[in-house]
Amino acid sequence: MFAYKSRAASTSCLFGKVLRVDKAAFCSANFVSVDLLDRKNMIQIMFQAYLDFPQRVHIDESFLVGLKQQAIASNRIPASRKVDWGEDESYCSPVVAELMPNYQHSLSIEIKPKAGYLPTSPLVHPNNECKYTTSRFQILQQLNHRGVISKGWNKGSKVMGVESAFDPIDLFSRDVDRIHQSVKALFDCPQNNLKVFCGKSMLYGNGYQDCGGNDVQDYRRALSLVSHSGPSLQCCDEIFNTLESELIQIVSTILFTDPFLKYLLEKQRYYDILDADGAILVYNRLLSLCSSNEEAEMLLDADLNQRNQHSMSTVFIKFVHYLNTKDRPSNQTHQSWYTIGKTFVKKLEKVECVELLQNWLLSLVLCDISFFIILNTNNRNEGCDAENSSYHCVTTTCGLKLHYKIKVVDYDRKPAKKLRKKELIEAKIALFYKEL
Repeated sequence: MFAYKSRAASTSCLFGKVLRVDKAAFCSANFVSVDLLDRKNMIQIMFQAYLDFPQRVHIDESFLVGLKQQAIASNRIPASRKVDWGEDESYCSPVVAELMPNYQHSLSIEIKPKAGYLPTSPLVHPNNECKYTTSRFQILQQLNHRGVISKGWNKGSKVMGVESAFDPIDLFSRDVDRIHQSVKALFDCPQNNLKVFCGKSMLYGNGYQDCGGNDVQDYRRALSLVSHSGPSLQCCDEIFNTLESELIQIVSTILFTDPFLKYLLEKQRYYDILDADGAILVYNRLLSLCSSNEEAEMLLDADLNQRNQHSMSTVFIKFVHYLNTKDRPSNQTHQSWYTIGKTFVKKLEKVECVELLQNWLLSLVLCDISFFIILNTNNRNEGCDAENSSYHCVTTTCGLKLHYKIKVVDYDRKPAKKLRKKELIEAKIALFYKEL
């Protein structure tokens, strides 16, 4: 994302906006720009109360080159992300980008909550039964900690292999104590799941030191916005610890009272009835019905609004009912439950495979979104009918009334090519299961 600076900011239509460019545009001359708004339409409809619709803009090659050069020269790209910027200086033009509000103002908290549920699909491979009892986030944490896999955000960085105690199941639990525990775990080890901004400074989050570090005044300023104790604290550790405690309490209270996580969890569960193991089986079935990977992926990447144009077979309807049966019959082993599911998959038609996989790819988006909690500290101690009606009200531990809003970001559709290497990734989960 790129922020806009203007000498006449108050009169510019770009004031307070950021430009969001697909990172693939910076590292490949073969990047194909797509109509982002049309392709995200379904996600936007889901979260229209929680997002500001971005404005589509076209940028040419010279402007793209300039953005890349300025970004690299700023030294604000974390070391683990530099590989995403590539070395190619030849780009396809124009590129479709998004102009959207900048939420990194005043005091804002960015969270990537991940998947808040355990799968119930009968298509979970018998070697991966740990998925039924351990969150995917925690499984991948273990694999990353042991060096079995590497995450894109920390590859080659100092925090590679650092293990987080954060568990999305707690965050989505609707239990105030478990939510508080999960938010504290995010502050203890933010990785790329938590960032806290005060103005232009990142106070918490992986890579904040790579982005220039922070002065104690940044923490003091943030604390003064959410607490009465800021000016009276002199020691840096006191300021830091008090601010962290206040923010943990504020974020926990907001996530407990606001319906956002409850709604997100419902959608995550609704679109993921396959699990990744089931998606692999259905994708392989689709490949057997197509002439190539490219044909299959073209079908999956088609406009979601064109779906449901064909009537589904009786087999498909029975299969979906089977997938939505949450509890395995007591007289069935998991192996037999899985085998029955595989038998259904072998009978699916092409259009039915596409329907299931497009839904599963949507679930990937829902499990990978980020959202901002934006605190409007200008309206402290005012009633909940604050001047800006888009904000909701929360009271801090010291009695301050703060106004907040939640905004969803980073909801790009996942391309079908994500399925190509999925089988290799899921096979590694068996390594975690064997060591339990």
